[in-house]
Amino acid sequence: RSRYNRCLPTMTKPLSAPLIVGTVQWGLPYGIANQTGPPSESELEKMLAIVAKHNLYGFDTAQSYGNSEARLGRLLGKKAARISTKLSPQLSHHTHMQTALANSLTQSLKNLNRKKIWMLMLHRFDWLADWSLGLGHFFETEKKANRIEQVGVSVYNAKEAIEALHHPDIDGIQMPFNAFDISGLTEGVFDLAKEKNKVVTLRSVFLQGLLTLPPKTAEKRLPGCLTACQIWHDSAKQLGLSPDALAIKIALQPSCPLVIGMETSQQCQNNITLMQNTPLPLSTIQSLHATLSPHLTKQIINPSLW
Repeated sequence: RSRYNRCLPTMTKPLSAPLIVGTVQWGLPYGIANQTGPPSESELEKMLAIVAKHNLYGFDTAQSYGNSEARLGRLLGKKAARISTKLSPQLSHHTHMQTALANSLTQSLKNLNRKKIWMLMLHRFDWLADWSLGLGHFFETEKKANRIEQVGVSVYNAKEAIEALHHPDIDGIQMPFNAFDISGLTEGVFDLAKEKNKVVTLRSVFLQGLLTLPPKTAEKRLPGCLTACQIWHDSAKQLGLSPDALAIKIALQPSCPLVIGMETSQQCQNNITLMQNTPLPLSTIQSLHATLSPHLTKQIINPSLW
């Protein structure tokens, strides 16, 4: 079992990889395909009932996701959960660093109704440059105080992922992985993580919903992506799969936990069902990406540039 999986209960219907519920949509109108905004309390309760039924206890949130931490904590109460959250990138980690960071962690623990967080992450990779200037001391202190179990970094590409995995004090990373960006495979990120026994969780499985949209709709919302999205949809049809199903089968290939954001209980159930599928063969992924690659730009594959 993976390092992430080891302490999790056995799931009632085994998935090909652990599902971590992403909560950014709980606090913000997030995602290029999101038409409903943050879900209601009743909808969140339905979602939690579904994940509990499947013995799934992973949640991903962040201090900068609006009120998602507080909503998650209120709904979970004292129920068992493995939660990762991220330090706000707006924090001043230079002036009065220790106090600001410690106060922010205290607030997150209060929001989440926890005494301890499974993984506290840097929301920005460039913060690693300040590790020796006090940031590292903060994490060491909080680990000793038993307020956090693991230290992680959210990264945007394979280069950042590799550098973070080589860092001796980093326990894990979160990185994007999807049909349009398979650099984690091609650049050896997953092999390195396995060698160093570090956790990798994958986000942007649907590329913030872009991969689920009809090509013409996608083009209206992200000009320049029409050809790539048309190839993507045609490929799914040729394989006899929906775009959602194909996206998840690709993301399952590295055998890492998937962070998938959801704003409806129907999405939640659909994603759990799709994650019971087998991964797409590596050779098929590589062939598909070779077809897509000439039509992909940084502007398309990196949502922070949208």
